Amino acid sequence: MFGAIKTKNMTAGVEPRPDPEQPGAFLPNGAAAKIGLNRSILDKGWYRIELATRSRVRYTGTCVITVNPAYTSQACNVCKVVDRKSRESQAVFLCTSCKHTNTPT
Repeated sequence: MFGAIKTKNMTAGVEPRPDPEQPGAFLPNGAAAKIGLNRSILDKGWYRIELATRSRVRYTGTCVITVNPAYTSQACNVCKVVDRKSRESQAVFLCTSCKHTNTPT
């Protein structure tokens, strides 16, 4: 379940952007915001969440299914077509193939 989450990749540093007008100077690149995001990602304790989930599963008789996270936000749950144009925004999904929608109500 959580084994597919690559926290190392998610918390990679931001590359500096040199300022073309001033040699030796750098443009703002959002590094301070990325540091805060990285701290939030790393303090969640993903391994403990996975352990708790798997432990709970044993008592409820359900199962944990590991899912490859690639393209899951772009894939239609009905017709299984993957198209990045289907995801208009983070909150709006409208399949370009079958017109299925997953918008919040």
